[in-house]
Amino acid sequence: MVANRKESNQDLFVVKVNAKIQDIISRLSDCIEGDPVVTRREQIKTLFKQLQASRVRLLIAVTGETNVGKSTLINALTGSNLGVDADVKTTKRTEVDYKESIILVDMPGTLSGKLEHDEIATKAIIESDLVLFLISNELFNKSSLPSFTQIIEKYGKQEQILLVVNQCDRVSLRGRAIDEAIAVMTESLREKLLPFPIETAGPVFISARDYLDSLNASNNDEAQQLYEDSRIDTLVTALDQFCKNKGPRGKLARPIQQILGTIEEIRKKLVTCS
Repeated sequence: MVANRKESNQDLFVVKVNAKIQDIISRLSDCIEGDPVVTRREQIKTLFKQLQASRVRLLIAVTGETNVGKSTLINALTGSNLGVDADVKTTKRTEVDYKESIILVDMPGTLSGKLEHDEIATKAIIESDLVLFLISNELFNKSSLPSFTQIIEKYGKQEQILLVVNQCDRVSLRGRAIDEAIAVMTESLREKLLPFPIETAGPVFISARDYLDSLNASNNDEAQQLYEDSRIDTLVTALDQFCKNKGPRGKLARPIQQILGTIEEIRKKLVTCS
């Protein structure tokens, strides 16, 4: 009962702050009616309409490079059937229900080199309350690290991101226990992300593929082993805590991040035009 009352109070607080934000947006909207630059005026007005549509459910962007298992992860968490063939890359934004109050967003891989795909991914990340950032067992590389850094520094989501290391079934243990391998990988991630504290973002180590394979195993022993190897339960626990602890603040921060993102786009266009 105490926990439920606390969550209700948090939701009420979010609604009240959201109402104040909408009031500010409404007043700002009146100020841009006379803007002579039509495209800029329409861009801002469109943003205001999006922000005025108060969102109750938590929106979580599932992002990362192509082929790190974003769609596979969403399938594992939700029981959905997003295409996961290695030759079929995600090219659009897709929203999938996770729990009654949570939506997961699948999207193209970040920094794909294709402008249209990058724009879809960037927009989905900025519009999200929280972010699940996936990397493979190979950890960060020259593409994924700049993408992660961009989300925490440029978009200001350092308190709204959970790092998930997928494909842990591919880790070469070399006689080590999986926990020892995870400890080594965690230290490597810590060094890569300095001065950003790795504990702020998790990380969580899983194999979404092992979990899905456990559902189709030929016998109970194989199913149990695949389930344990997947470590999917550690992700579910971490995700629940992530949403509970960071969700309310994420909802408050997201409208501001959207506004700042639009202002940055306008600034770039003004610089280009001048």
